[in-house]
Formats: sequence, structure tokens, C-alpha cells
Amino acid sequence: MRKSQQLERQLLQHVLRTSGAEDADALLLDPVTNLPGLSALAREVAQVLENRNRVGILVVSIAQFSPLEDVYGWEVFDEIVRGIARRLGDIKAESLRSDDALAELSLNGNVFILMLSPPRERRPLRASDLTRIKTRVSQKLDAYLGEVLPPDFRHRVNYFIGSGMVKRDPSVRPQRALFRTIDEALVSVKNDQDRLARRRRGNRLPCRRASRRARRSAPLSRRTAAFQHARRA
Repeated sequence: MRKSQQLERQLLQHVLRTSGAEDADALLLDPVTNLPGLSALAREVAQVLENRNRVGILVVSIAQFSPLEDVYGWEVFDEIVRGIARRLGDIKAESLRSDDALAELSLNGNVFILMLSPPRERRPLRASDLTRIKTRVSQKLDAYLGEVLPPDFRHRVNYFIGSGMVKRDPSVRPQRALFRTIDEALVSVKNDQDRLARRRRGNRLPCRRASRRARRSAPLSRRTAAFQHARRA
């Protein structure tokens, strides 16, 4: 064994000891959700695209869940993130194909990715297939969050789901095509977040105007009435 290989082996052993991981593969898993990261997903996508023309991608963003950590602490937040990962895992086991994959995009558990392989009957993957899976994901997450979050807090946190297709293109590396599709899905997620924020601001504005009108039309207090009477006098 060459000296460089010995150094690499010693470094890997040191990292394993300090991280508590049992093997090198465990280093690629998120410590909270135990899900693989983007590099593992990229390999899965490349393998599927060797035989099929396209792969579906669902991006589930829970970036707006940060208030949970501020209010309830990081341990409760991590448990909810694990619960979301379990529900997505249940969807994969119950409704998706064995070739489909689930991964995590970021280290802080903000974005989950589902890879949807084409149907077994060899027909192309369609947008309607992605829509159907998005509906299942929403139903599963809504039910879970309704169980674990207080009703007055549920409306403060939202998840968003984006989607896209990774198409086989001999001129483009599969990993790059995957990253491009994820970026497009995240742009869709950001647009949904912005629309929700504008809608909430619009809903609050009439309430504020109504409140001001109510204050103007409310009976004056004795002190205020006496003050205005003195000024007119």
C-alpha cells in the first residue's frame, strides 16, 4: 500500500471514530433524518437515465418551519423533521416504485427530494404523475402536522412542493441536469412562498382598516369628549 493510500485510510478511520459512524456510507447520511444526501441521489438519477428518457423530481421545502425551533427548541424541531422524513418514507414504501428514491438536499433538514422513476409499462413519465404524487404528499403531511402542531400555530408554518423533470440529454451530464431541475423546482417553491406572503398581507390590510374605522366610530371616552368640548368652547 502506497503512503498516500495509508494516509487516506488513517484519515477515514479518524473521521469515523470522531463522528460515531459505523462505516463510510454513514458519513453521507443526515444525522437527524438518516437520509442520503444529494450525491447519492445524483447516482440514482444517472442509473435510471441510462435506460429511461426522464425522471421526475419532487422538492418538499420546510424552510418556513424555523419558528418551530425558536418557540419549542431544537429537540422538538428535530423530532418534527424526523416525522416528516418518516411520512415521506411511508409514501415511498406504500405508493411509489422500488426504483424511486428519497434524499435530503440540505444539512439542516430544510429540503427533501423524491425521485420518481417512470412507470413500469414503459410509457413516459407525465406531469399528471407528478401532480398525483404531490397530492399524496400533501395529504400525508397535512395529517401529520395536524397531529403534532397546536391549531393556533399550524397556520404559521407551511411546506411547499415544487416539481420538475430530469430529461436524458447526451450533451449534459446527468448530475448537472438534476441540479438544474432542482433549481427550477426551488424557484417554483419561492414563487409559491411569495404568493402566500402577498395574500396574507392583503388579508391583514382590510382587518387593519376595519379596526381603524371601528376606533373612529366608537363612542368617545368622557375625558376625550370633555377635551373636545373645551376646545370648541
